[in-house]
Amino acid sequence: MKLGLLASAWLVGTIIGLRMDPVVLPLALLVLAAIAGGIMTRFCHWPLWPVVLAAVVLVAAIRATADDDSLMPLATSDGQTVTIQGRVVNDPESTQRFFRLEVEADAIDRGSGFHPFSFRILVFAEPPPSLVSSREPPYFRYGDQLLIEGQVQLPRAFAEFDYGAYLANQGISGFIYSRSVLLSNPNARPQKDWRNSIFDLRGRLSENLEDALPERHSAIGQALLLGKRGRLPEDLVEDFRSTGTSHILAISGLHVGLMMIMGLALAAWTIGRRWNAYLLVPLALIWVYVLISGESPSAIRAAIMGTVYIAALLAGRPGSILPALSLAAAAMVALDPHVLQQTSFQLSVGAMAGIALVMPF
Repeated sequence: MKLGLLASAWLVGTIIGLRMDPVVLPLALLVLAAIAGGIMTRFCHWPLWPVVLAAVVLVAAIRATADDDSLMPLATSDGQTVTIQGRVVNDPESTQRFFRLEVEADAIDRGSGFHPFSFRILVFAEPPPSLVSSREPPYFRYGDQLLIEGQVQLPRAFAEFDYGAYLANQGISGFIYSRSVLLSNPNARPQKDWRNSIFDLRGRLSENLEDALPERHSAIGQALLLGKRGRLPEDLVEDFRSTGTSHILAISGLHVGLMMIMGLALAAWTIGRRWNAYLLVPLALIWVYVLISGESPSAIRAAIMGTVYIAALLAGRPGSILPALSLAAAAMVALDPHVLQQTSFQLSVGAMAGIALVMPF
């Protein structure tokens, strides 16, 4: 119960910080006042819990206020040509015509020389011949330092869907189409870290699906299992959209839950329940799957809830859905307060809360 209250207080504070945009200094003074109030209640033997919750609300509001999400637009007009220097920060994904890259920009040139520009952008690019001859698809790699020249496409609204606001909620300043992408330092050795290994594994699994299934079926398999939707034919995407079943193609908490159940069963069968070490198998499995499948908000939420559930098994405490859900939501919001404004996060948490409240009946 206390865990749920603390998590709820953090969420309330974050909403205050995002919606009301309070000034940091008064909030800091209020936190100091809350600390002083806590000391006073301690001496007077008053209940300390309300002061703790108030302090959590204020700290969360400061955290949300300090996290500035103002994004600088890539250009002032549609079709403007710009040059970007930046680094690939996600798994490159092939589409029907281009490769989709998420790039952390360092500088931008709008025609008057390079200027600092520290924002994320989407790049739809064709690989240069040098990469085609020296690498295998998708040619681009996580960590590549790129020099990108292309035309800016301003986000447009589709019916009631504000694509610009959607990109902003993802922390993306805009997107460009480019036919001129070069490695900034082609002779540099690629930097390897754990994300490269994860993306390499994701690529091998994707290739296995392509080898085992016809093109149309492998594209569906990549979307359902790995979260890679770039190869889906446009007519198939429209069919799912028109029938209201597009959510089937998205990685959700259900996938993570199934992984945890299979991991628990496999570990109990092979290792046995005598040693708690068997719980490490489903724990590792769900987090590796979250990384492989693209780290969607619903999958991360489910993985945190799964971690809390496994911790409860380890501690011998009864499992409860709502405290675990509250902790998962608060942890995600603590890492990135603006995830609270994403529709996918709201729907995921709301759906899970609805299930938890209805289950007793």
